Parts: sequence; C-alpha cells; structure tokens
Amino acid sequence: MPENAEFYIYTPGKTVVLGPITSKENITGKRLWSTNSFPGDAVILEMKIPKGQKIGDYLHISKVLFGIPPKKYQDNSDSAAFGVFNSSSSCNINVMCAEGNPYASERKAVCLIQTPNAEFGSAELLANTCNTNKPYLLTAWHNTDGRNPNDWTYIFGWWSSTCSPNTYNQQGLLFNGATLRATYEPTDFSLLELFQTPPSNSDITYLGWSRSSTVPNTSAGIHHPKGDQMKISFADNPASIGNVRLNSNTAWRVLWTRGIAEPGSSGSPLFDVNKRVIGQLFSSTQPTSPPCNQVSGGTNYGRFDVSWTGGGTNATRLSNWLDPSGSNAFTTNTTNISNLFGSLTINGSINICTLPNTYTIPNLPADATVAWTTTPANLTTPSTGTGATFTTSMGGTVNGN
Repeated sequence: MPENAEFYIYTPGKTVVLGPITSKENITGKRLWSTNSFPGDAVILEMKIPKGQKIGDYLHISKVLFGIPPKKYQDNSDSAAFGVFNSSSSCNINVMCAEGNPYASERKAVCLIQTPNAEFGSAELLANTCNTNKPYLLTAWHNTDGRNPNDWTYIFGWWSSTCSPNTYNQQGLLFNGATLRATYEPTDFSLLELFQTPPSNSDITYLGWSRSSTVPNTSAGIHHPKGDQMKISFADNPASIGNVRLNSNTAWRVLWTRGIAEPGSSGSPLFDVNKRVIGQLFSSTQPTSPPCNQVSGGTNYGRFDVSWTGGGTNATRLSNWLDPSGSNAFTTNTTNISNLFGSLTINGSINICTLPNTYTIPNLPADATVAWTTTPANLTTPSTGTGATFTTSMGGTVNGN
C-alpha cells in the first residue's frame, strides 16, 4: 500500500466493511495479506489515492476462496464477517454468560484463527516475564502442521453480545499474519508472533501462565468451537494425565461438566483455578452431539510445563521466548496491554529548557521500577520512581527505562 492511500473491501449492502487498510498494514518478505470472510456472492474492492499521486501497480489478487460451507446467519446472507456463526453445539456456553464473567480479562486474549482455506482454530496471547508487549500467540502444533501462519487472520473479541440466544456480533479486531517461533509435536504446541503489535488502547490482554506439574483440581477453557463465536467450558473435577498421540504423560485430560470442546477449539487455552494457562487444546474424544456433556472419553491439552523445555532448543520450547531474561519465573499474571512495557509513554513537555520540568510514566505495572537517565550528563538525574523532576541548564533528552 502506498502512503496516504486507503483500501476498503465491503459487501454490496455495506453491512460488512473491512477498512481502511493503509500502509500500516504493509508486511515485508513478499508475504500474502489475507482478509476475513465475506457472505454472499459479491464483494466490492475500493482504493482511495490522494489527488495528484501517481497511480502505480499496487493491488495483486493472489487467491479468491469461494464456496465456504454454508453459514448459519441470524438475519440474511449479508450479515456475517467472521467465522461460522451459530455452528457449534448447543452444549456450548457463550463467554458473555454469567459463568464467563470471572474470565472477563482472559477472554480478551483469545482469538479465532482463520486460514485462507476456510479452516478455523483458536489461539491466545501469552505474557512474558519481562512484561513487554511482544505478541506471542500459543496455538496447537497440528494447526500449523503443513500450513503457513504468515497468511492467517487472527480475530480478537468475537463473541455474542448476549448470553442467550447466540447473537451475531460484527465487531472484532483483526490482525494479519504471524511468524512461527517454536513448535513441538510431543506436546502439540506452536508459538507464533503476530506481525503487528496490538495498539495500547485495544484493551487486549496477555494471559498469565503456570509451569506447575501438579494436576489441576478444576479447570476451564475459552475457545472458538467450529469457528463459532467465543465459548467457555468448565471441568469441575480433577484432571488426569493424558497423552498427545503416542507421547506419554504430555497432556492434561479433562472431563467437561459444563460446556464442551469441538473442532476449531484446537489451540485454545486451558486455565487452572488461578486463571493461568496450563496447556493448549490438542484433541477431544468426548461426544459433542446427543447426549450433551456425557462424561465419556475426555479432552486433551498439551502440557505447558512440558512445553517449557520442549525439545531442548529455542525452536522447540517456550522458555527462551516467554522468559527472555532467564528469570526462571514459575508463573505470570494476565495483564492488559496498556500496562505492558512497549505500550507505555513518558508524559512531559518536549521543551526541557524550562525550569524545572516534570516527567511521569502513567499506568506503570505495580511491581515495576524506572531508572531515569539524561543526555547530556549535566542535566540533573533524579532518583528512581514513576515520576521525575529535572532541573535543566541546556537542551537534551530524557529517557525512562
């Protein structure tokens, strides 16, 4: 995309609109840029270029996917933009129901994966021990096996606005493309990094996690079964140790007591009682159509604690990505992106020749400290803290780390 240009894609009735797409969406390495899905049999592409700007060879359509299996629309064929609305089992619980209220922060970290071949999965943003806003996404190995996450779309915040009935929501925050950072078949995990960092005002969260090897007494899962709007499931009984394929003791096996998991839930998070991620969904052998919630078989989640060391290399483990400083932390907590480093800003005048001048960093994490430095050195350096007052005698710069 050229600078100052805007690109829109929309249905003839303009009930589904994607855009404006700008140069901020540009990705390097000749990668493909994919859209969400559009209902109906027609779509309009519109490019707006500033008057007088040379029109170049900007737009190349690599592939058009047509004939996705019919969706269940609430109103008409021009009403859905994401996933497969209302396609999952009636056993599922909308995340906006009362049962999901305690997970109001956690649901903001879970996304729907949509591939260019109309396949669906789930993934979740994970916090790292440095509290930076690196957008690492945990999903399933079998989601990425033979597929290219560079071309996927990742849709956050897609849930029914009501508990019942399932109400179609056209709102969602879409990101395009990710890089595969690590993957390990024995625990069925893949760690991706989004090409774009979510903006600090997006209200997206990064999930806390636990490396505990203790079997969870209760657990919960948030997911997009069959590509439907976000659901939540609960296991009100202890899990057991299960397997990923023929790999022994590499999974947590849960029996749902409320809600279930289905295809499309793959890669979604399993939470312990403290709402920390302890695994991602590998497979479900529990029946999903009548009878609902029949306690038979179980759902297997690749164990986070085993994935931490994985295969012993950076490309097959989580540790070096989620603990880049080597702190050996055992847990992290769910955090809103506005409180992560990289999303923080320094408040204060750009003119530092005034006497004195005060600078602050708002929304600093509670356990964080700031070391203030100045350039040149003849600026007075304050003590450590979230705010600092500088007495200046000449021009210079101020940094908070």
